[in-house]
Amino acid sequence: MKRLAILLFVAAASQAHAQMDAALAEYTAHHYEEALKIYRVEAERGFGQANFMLALMYSNGEGVQRNAATAIAYATKAADAGSQEAISIIADLYASDLSGVKDLAKAIDWYRKGVALKDTNSMRRLSKLYLNGNGVPQDSARAFALIKDAADRNDVLSMHELGIMYETGQGVAKDGEKARSWYLAMQRPRFGERVSGNGDPNLYVRLANLMEKTPHSSRDLETALALFEQAATVGNGDAMYRLGAMHEAGHGVAQDYAQAAAWYERAADSGNADGMYRGGLLIARGRGVKQSEAEAMNWFIDAAKHGHAVAMRRIAHNYDQGGAVEVDHASAKNWYCNGALADAASLRAMAVTTLMPETDDGKVVTAQLAILEQCRAETSQDGTTARQLRAELAAKLGPGVLTQAANLSSQLKQAHNISTVLDGFAKLDSE
Repeated sequence: MKRLAILLFVAAASQAHAQMDAALAEYTAHHYEEALKIYRVEAERGFGQANFMLALMYSNGEGVQRNAATAIAYATKAADAGSQEAISIIADLYASDLSGVKDLAKAIDWYRKGVALKDTNSMRRLSKLYLNGNGVPQDSARAFALIKDAADRNDVLSMHELGIMYETGQGVAKDGEKARSWYLAMQRPRFGERVSGNGDPNLYVRLANLMEKTPHSSRDLETALALFEQAATVGNGDAMYRLGAMHEAGHGVAQDYAQAAAWYERAADSGNADGMYRGGLLIARGRGVKQSEAEAMNWFIDAAKHGHAVAMRRIAHNYDQGGAVEVDHASAKNWYCNGALADAASLRAMAVTTLMPETDDGKVVTAQLAILEQCRAETSQDGTTARQLRAELAAKLGPGVLTQAANLSSQLKQAHNISTVLDGFAKLDSE
């Protein structure tokens, strides 16, 4: 009898595996109704993977109406059976603004369960919460430790996030070489291939940027150019812009203003504000294209509509000086103000008590504070008013910068053409 029970168990297990294989085949072929029938039967028989697949399908709305509560119920059964992936589904649903069951505290509890089981998705998600201080105290060291652990476990998305942290200095000291090495570690597909659905063009652009900025050899510039071209083939506007910049500067390729203009135009058509601005500069200077101040102004206005602060200041300068448009000093002040508000993030990063007024950064912050003094009711894209930004910056700055900003503000109030005053005080933009 004992041997018969064992044989019956083995036969049942084999049948279940066959059924699960059949269900996966139906699911992969997008025959969701057929897959659901099999998974429901196998879930009733207690197979955890079937519960996980049902949770996935209810979470994504595959073959059924999307239902977060039902997905969580199935995922909980799967998690109880030891599925790490099910833990991630539960946590992600509780963390989602769109699930209808958002509960960040529950999400964090489930992410922590996943982390205890070394689930890399849970590590990555919880890292982001710690980095932003969302639902937990902001802790960049903890964020870095989590993402590093996940990356060391060969989680490709975590490698990408770790590269970004090294590149931008989030949670760890900036290190371009380590950023570069992590981007290289996650080559999917290999960089000799074209970008496909499995490739991330944003990764290509990030790696290419690092190779272009800090090339180890001429080979790196060739690789950067190839990566930008691959990303551009799938419509990545940043890649198109960088190709334009390389052709304009003759960096890694023969200098060619016409090619630069063509790439800037493609970048602009994709909605890339840098492409709009740089394309406008080429038109204003007549490099590779017919010179036209009026047409250049249109490009700058398009870039400004996309929040490009430098383009806004260029428009302001044009209103003060005339040529592309009729002189209008009031419009110039408004555009300078909009540019300062668009620069809010970088100004916040630069504003520190120890900022020295005589340094380049000190002069930039001083000039922007003085510009904000000229503002009326302008509001930034994130809803910050000029007065709010001015007060926020003032609270972080030492008396030296504040005194100099007050003096410059007085000069701007007395001047009709404030571009002349600003140009004589600080270089707000580099070209």
